[in-house]
Amino acid sequence: MARTISFLQAINEAMAEEMRRDPSVFVLGEDVRI
Repeated sequence: MARTISFLQAINEAMAEEMRRDPSVFVLGEDVRI
């Protein structure tokens, strides 16, 4: 069953998931946080 989340929450979850999956992933930019 799908859940409803905000766009910001979806971005944060996707970044965290990819960083757990692939240790070579990093995030670079202004106002970036997870």
